[in-house]
Amino acid sequence: MTTGYESPLRCARLTGRACRSLVRGMEDVRTSSTVRQHHIGAISFGLGVIGLGVGWLVLALLAGGDLAPGKPMPFRAMDWAETADNLPEVLAATLGIVLTVVAIVVQLASQRYSAHVTTLFVRDPVNISVFMFMAASCVYLVLLPGLIDGDGPPVPESLAIALALSNFGLLLPYFAYVFRSLRPEVLVNGLERSAVRAFLRGPARRDRIVAAQRQLDDTVGRLADSCIVALREADRGHALSVIDSLEHTLTTWLRNRHELDRAWLRMPPGTLPQLTREFRADIDQRGIWFETRVLGELDYIMRRAATEMPEVVSRLGTAARHSAQAALEADNDEALRINLRFINSFVRHGINARNVRVAFAILEDYRRLAEYLLEHRPSEVADIAHQLVYYGRLASDRALGFVSVTVAHDLRILCERALDVRPEAAPGIIDALVALDEEPDAHGPASAEPTLLGIRRAQAMLAASLATRGYDDLAQRIADDMAAEPPSRLKAIRDGVLAVRERTFWEVNDRGYNLDYLDPAFHEAFLHFFETLITRANRRRASLTTSTHAVVTVPGRT
Repeated sequence: MTTGYESPLRCARLTGRACRSLVRGMEDVRTSSTVRQHHIGAISFGLGVIGLGVGWLVLALLAGGDLAPGKPMPFRAMDWAETADNLPEVLAATLGIVLTVVAIVVQLASQRYSAHVTTLFVRDPVNISVFMFMAASCVYLVLLPGLIDGDGPPVPESLAIALALSNFGLLLPYFAYVFRSLRPEVLVNGLERSAVRAFLRGPARRDRIVAAQRQLDDTVGRLADSCIVALREADRGHALSVIDSLEHTLTTWLRNRHELDRAWLRMPPGTLPQLTREFRADIDQRGIWFETRVLGELDYIMRRAATEMPEVVSRLGTAARHSAQAALEADNDEALRINLRFINSFVRHGINARNVRVAFAILEDYRRLAEYLLEHRPSEVADIAHQLVYYGRLASDRALGFVSVTVAHDLRILCERALDVRPEAAPGIIDALVALDEEPDAHGPASAEPTLLGIRRAQAMLAASLATRGYDDLAQRIADDMAAEPPSRLKAIRDGVLAVRERTFWEVNDRGYNLDYLDPAFHEAFLHFFETLITRANRRRASLTTSTHAVVTVPGRT
């Protein structure tokens, strides 16, 4: 026999199952913090259960029933019907409030970050579950009058009240979930997971791979658009988060592309429309369309960041360096070369924008990549060194002398690293370094002389390091290149280096150290280097003076 006490419990069990299903859906959606995710699930479940229990208790007390186990509750069907009579209007109003609040929040987020926020929201399984649950509750309450049986137990009425209490109990946890899911880092993480899932768990059938490729391409575009908005709104944290996601997506692709079907490496139609047909055909043939796609977005972000937010430029350079290293680890020469080409473009963007800080930051990552290549692909280092010389001269022509000096010091550091891991690569780097300096033009920019002095300081510091390590023949190459310098300039170069007594600069910069600092272990060789050069320069000058006097006195004798 079914009693009035047992019927509400059965209804409570049904509603509890719905709450647990909703909680599982919330737990399946990953956020930036797994702990907070479980907190939301626990709160949702707890509030649902508490709401049911309190509601049942209140109704029981109002009815004056005895709560002793096994004894039927003295509820009358009319009492339950009167209680549930206004629930459809109340629950419909609640659903309207939820829809209004959520719509406003989503609209503001889409305006702030990206129009694709709306798409992410409507595809979220938690949002779908909550609104389906609330809509189903409203439909049930509308149909409730036709389900009431005045002579039977109040099962429909008790279920209606239980659904209403569950909806009310889920309001605050759901709002908390929505507000947190619309945080920029959560949105970015969701897009990143969507991109990685597209190729790691994508379709195996070739006729469906093109659709998955387009989804992947669209997701990368969404991430880049979100970063551009962040730059415009001066939201540095969001911009950095997007760059991190683009880097992780690209490196994950590079590490797993050997396991993908060959169809994934073919360029999908409509991709990279800004490039010429010939360039797209070349990229398609090399199988690097996705690498080009992501690096192209980083390049676009670089152009915007160089003028709007230089603080994120260093992270862009690091992302390109890491992707190049991932390409090298995957033994993908084509991906490595396209990475190097884009890094060269990064350097040019800094020079074109006349932004010394941008070029300074990118050159640091470029040199660190070259150091990594010394150990794994030394054949590429000589080309990188000569490309650095090209950009150093370009910067000098644009009156960006500090960039040229930075190039000289990066070549010096790279050569010193080569002596430790690949001594056979050092001569090529030295040849590039001695080709960097140019004699100032009398009609050139005023910064030409300080630039030349800065480059010469880097060369002299390297010569001292070479001589100390026993590479006298390599040090002599630099000495021969500086042999024609006048004594006054040689002394200025020497004194400029010796004046720097601390490795750290007296201002804060991205690298954290002074480029002109020379380790005291090299001071002896450094002084000997200049002593020899200055002595030879003085002798040469005296010889020229004597020769000049001799030529002048000849006409007097005749």
